Amino acid sequence: MHVEGGMVQGWVASGVVPVVMDPRKIAARLILTALVLLSLRVPARGQEPLLAVSAEGAGVLTLLVGDAPAAVDLQGRPHNLTLSPGGTRVWVTDASASKVWVVEVGSRTATAVPIQGKRPHGLALSADGSRAVVAHEGDALLEVFDAERLTPVGRLKLPAGPHNVAVSPDGRTAWLTTLAAGRLLVVDLAAVKLVGEVEIQGSPHDLAFTPDGRAIWVTLWGSSQVLVVDVPTRKIVGRVTAGSSPHHVAITPDGSRRRHS
Repeated sequence: MHVEGGMVQGWVASGVVPVVMDPRKIAARLILTALVLLSLRVPARGQEPLLAVSAEGAGVLTLLVGDAPAAVDLQGRPHNLTLSPGGTRVWVTDASASKVWVVEVGSRTATAVPIQGKRPHGLALSADGSRAVVAHEGDALLEVFDAERLTPVGRLKLPAGPHNVAVSPDGRTAWLTTLAAGRLLVVDLAAVKLVGEVEIQGSPHDLAFTPDGRAIWVTLWGSSQVLVVDVPTRKIVGRVTAGSSPHHVAITPDGSRRRHS
């Protein structure tokens, strides 16, 4: 999730325990400067949670394991990020430089992924960690990578610029939001083929699957609504009132709680 002020909420996946932090304390603790936007993911890493923070204004990715912060200088404006299932790698997009980085948590080294698209924004990994999906907003391109080898396995030109992306729990499809086009796009990942669209009244920003993969929650930028879409029928089946202009949404591994920011 991303925050620009107030409190940051994350999740310790090992026990599904909510973690609430003050961004000012995080910034001071991690020795970040020029903090513009902060991205947070908290996966399980044995008994020791891993916190990965991208500071867009500072050009760094900070990794915090226990009380030991380590900054990886990526230059540019690192934005969205996602962690591999085992917490050994962090994937990071940088739309300003049209780069995607993969950072090894253990060695703190960064490798540039050979992308073809422009302005990469959203990215997601399959639940088994075998595939990485990158959404390029600049030229409406979707790229699929072998997440272990960091090599491309497919590309698809989309009918509209994608913003964020989520991979279904079974790894079969990727769903993407389009801010300007007002629709969700559904892509078959095995064939790398567009197989469906869902019309949305508004500007869909972020999305997250429920653990069983039967529903997907979608935030509407510029509104106060989060939509619930039934995956099998691709129909909107619910609406949740949120705060002003919700950005991001996350669902706990057991599906009992949803959080949006």
